[in-house]
Amino acid sequence: MSNSNFFNTVVFFYAFLSCNSYYTLQTTHSPSFMGLVLEKGTIPGNLWNMSDYGSNIIIGMVDTGIWPERRSFSDKGLSSIPKRWRGKCVEASDFKTPACNKKIIGAKFFMRDNEEGEILSPRDYEGHGTHTASIAAGAMVDEASYFGIGKGRACGMAPKARLAIYKVSGGDDDIVAAMDEAVRDGVHIISISMSGNQPSDIYTDAVSIAAFGATSKGVFVTAAAGNIGPEYSRVVNLAPWVTTVGASTMDRSFIAHLVLADGRVFKGEAFYCGDDLQENKKYPLIDGISAGHQNISNSTSAAACKELDPNLARGKIVVCKYDVRPFSALSESVRGAGGVGIVIIEVPRRGSQDLNLKLTIPGLAVLEPATSREIQNYLVSDPNPSATIKSCITELGVKPAPVIADLSARGPNPRSVFSLKPDLIAPGYKILGAWTGFVEKGDTSQEQPEFRTWSGTSFSTPHISGIAALIKSIYPEWTPAMIHSALMTTSYTHGNDGNPIKDSEGEIANMWAMGAGHVDPEKALHPGLVYNQSIDDYLDFMCAINYTSKQIEIVTHQEVECSTKPFTPWNLNQPGIVAAFDPSNPYPDQEMPSKPYPDLEMVLTRKVTSVHKFPSTYKATLSPFKKAKVTIKPKKLKFKTFGETKIFQVRVSPKHLDQVHGNFEFGELVWFDGTHRVYSPVAVGWWKYRK
Repeated sequence: MSNSNFFNTVVFFYAFLSCNSYYTLQTTHSPSFMGLVLEKGTIPGNLWNMSDYGSNIIIGMVDTGIWPERRSFSDKGLSSIPKRWRGKCVEASDFKTPACNKKIIGAKFFMRDNEEGEILSPRDYEGHGTHTASIAAGAMVDEASYFGIGKGRACGMAPKARLAIYKVSGGDDDIVAAMDEAVRDGVHIISISMSGNQPSDIYTDAVSIAAFGATSKGVFVTAAAGNIGPEYSRVVNLAPWVTTVGASTMDRSFIAHLVLADGRVFKGEAFYCGDDLQENKKYPLIDGISAGHQNISNSTSAAACKELDPNLARGKIVVCKYDVRPFSALSESVRGAGGVGIVIIEVPRRGSQDLNLKLTIPGLAVLEPATSREIQNYLVSDPNPSATIKSCITELGVKPAPVIADLSARGPNPRSVFSLKPDLIAPGYKILGAWTGFVEKGDTSQEQPEFRTWSGTSFSTPHISGIAALIKSIYPEWTPAMIHSALMTTSYTHGNDGNPIKDSEGEIANMWAMGAGHVDPEKALHPGLVYNQSIDDYLDFMCAINYTSKQIEIVTHQEVECSTKPFTPWNLNQPGIVAAFDPSNPYPDQEMPSKPYPDLEMVLTRKVTSVHKFPSTYKATLSPFKKAKVTIKPKKLKFKTFGETKIFQVRVSPKHLDQVHGNFEFGELVWFDGTHRVYSPVAVGWWKYRK
């Protein structure tokens, strides 16, 4: 598959899905943002220390390969390879055995759908696989940056975990073969940042099918939610045995300052750390129309700096209105006309997280409408407007954070609303990671940067893969469902400003956008209770959502008889609690009665297991619902021993909720024993799901 077909070359990757499906690909600050502190040493008893940074865990990366020479993949200080490893390092013309070490312990390629001339090799010529691998398990690297941006110590979530590389070209057959091989080789975790560009049924989805086999062997699988946000019900990787990850921001921004001659300072976002403007000098400021050729008839094109007159733009900072071109192209227009800086105004906040902010000259992109207006007013009101630009500023402690990334695909799950998707969110915006060393023929660049920033659910996914590796290292007996549960029930829903997590428009995010919430690695170490699931539970679920025995057999490779299974998909034993009533038949356990039934109710059953070694008593707390009625029975769970299980029921009535498809009220259920807070998101509403 060619580079141009496989990737969207700006920043984000979208998939093409056909009968023979193809899948496309969906950090320095994130470890400290999530509490895995490094700068002043780790806290005794924390996740990194207890797991030895994940040294005994193998993460299988199903992606575009790896560039093994990057410092992120050094094996310095690593112990011997885990004994369970059964894989190998496959040689190719550009990938010799020494490319593998005690960090990259295996590398293979599955490229049946490769295009003519493409090198059959584990080596990464795209960059995506190298980036995701470094996020999951990159070694600690000092002085990492992207052309000076985000400078600091880089490392993955599990810095000592081992990497097994499975390069795929994107076809169904390759993905299934790679994931099956990873399980045979002995990996503990599979991380796959790929998806189709639209939701699909589990039995037609390669990742879901292969993940079922992996899960049945005890392998934890995490996958990207997709980059098709912010519209609802576009989330992908829908199987309940896959941990599906959405993307959010961190409390870090890469910014620049526009300093006006009158002393006012305006902030904008940008990636530029090259030669800066003189701080004590003010440069003439001019707008795109005034700096354009006089014969331009289209004022919109002129305002966007499409046809600048070098005689008017030379030596000046040019103010350009945003259009659909990449920022690098806008800045090149100004640079080509002799301009020394660029200010891009009227950048829409909705979708701004999807933009490539890289500039080729000093500049900034203004996201606040009020700031754009002030700059335009200054240009009109001052007879000799001038300014300078201070570039390459990394801002930490930004509030609010996290914020849901626009691109992150939203739920509810379009194939079964009762199975919450995405499951949770993790950092996936402007993530710094290792990069390929490949240079295209004819590229004027001397070399590729060692690191680069990238955004998308592709990069939130390996965060969860690495964290899961740390947990698996400490609790090797835990099932994939137990790890999944611990990540969800300990997640948080409020940002660093103390308010509920929001989207980029400032609206409060619901569970369709963030699942259970943002991952909290340290708390996931001690969840108190977990919601475990068996393979039989998944079989029951597929029967309950009306899959036929033949369709289920495609997933399981075994015969399944559904005729005796009850229609109760809401009883899948997961932390997310979704009570959805079908407007066409709101009675969940029976056919539509001949007369209206006044006590419409759904009963959801859950089972929790104690993973705390001491006796404990948990009390239930429900957030207040304004229109729905929700009750818990019993309200107290008493555990005497480790591993003991208890069952509780959630009884739900839509009560005063208007009977409209998609109308939901959200809340939360918390079990608390004085130490452990076991959280479940709750949704009650109307959703047409009966066939």
